[in-house]
Amino acid sequence: MHNLEEINLRYNRIKILPKEINVLKNIKILNLSENEISIIPKEIGGLKNLENLNLIANNLQSLPPEIGNLENLKTLDLMNNNLQKLPKEIGNLKKLESLYLISNNLEELPKSFKNLKSLQTLYLQGNKVEEIPLELESQIKDFQNFELIGERKNFLSKYELSNEKLYTDLEEALKNPDKVYKLSLKNKNLIYLDKKIINLKKLQILFLNNNELKEIPNLEKLRKLEVLDLQGNNISIFPKSIKNLENLQKLFLDKNQLKEIPSIIKDLFFLKELFLDLNKITFLPKEIGNLENLEKLHLKNNLLKNIPIEILKLKKLKKLDIRGNPISEIEIEKIKMLLPNTKVIF
Repeated sequence: MHNLEEINLRYNRIKILPKEINVLKNIKILNLSENEISIIPKEIGGLKNLENLNLIANNLQSLPPEIGNLENLKTLDLMNNNLQKLPKEIGNLKKLESLYLISNNLEELPKSFKNLKSLQTLYLQGNKVEEIPLELESQIKDFQNFELIGERKNFLSKYELSNEKLYTDLEEALKNPDKVYKLSLKNKNLIYLDKKIINLKKLQILFLNNNELKEIPNLEKLRKLEVLDLQGNNISIFPKSIKNLENLQKLFLDKNQLKEIPSIIKDLFFLKELFLDLNKITFLPKEIGNLENLEKLHLKNNLLKNIPIEILKLKKLKKLDIRGNPISEIEIEKIKMLLPNTKVIF
């Protein structure tokens, strides 16, 4: 028993995990999925050689701090439990590569996540987590190797998996322009965008994220566009033609080189979500207050010192994220007073 390296106890109706679990000094793979375990004993921390721990579909509401002692753990699967929060000690898992948290009751992640230097995969669907800790985002240099499945990507997946065909090649799409509703040209190292894209008059969803675009052609003829994703490019000037996209509801311009937002933003009357994180924006125009239907405004990691008073006009705004900006505490209090019904994250 002491020399066992793998144990599979899946689907055995186990309710209590004995404290003597720590005698399994050589165990590397432990599968306890689909049982009825509600408490993990602190003695779990004695499994120093454990590399894979599977606790899928139990009744866990919490984890002991000693989980952080599993110094060789590479995969931790906690899907389908009732976890309310994670212990800060989880940040001690220096070798952890994959963490599965799907379908729990988590509202936030501990700041100690920034210490998970080996983490490559994080699944978060089916939780109440709306924001990833700023400390975690700032340490991630290459999001291509970090599978973050949460609020933003869940939304995008909903569109990518809907009934209409998702085209991934512009030339193919141009052969049947009247039948193209969704086009994804993401992750293609594009330096420029072919102007012929304006012939896709029925286009509703356009993914251009993670390319090398410095500018985009005039898109004003794409009047039916509802979602435009330009995240992760090199755009330094806000595309003026966007103002004519009268049906645009979601605009992603995060991770670019923007320094300012022009007053023409006011024309995006039906815009519901605006992502401007990780730019170099120093101020917002007062016209931001004209976006009466805006529900989410993401301004994280910019150079903003204040927010225009006109923001009080945004009666439908549910969330404002201003973390990572040089905004004073006095200014933050003013913002919170202007937006009493908005979740202000700072």
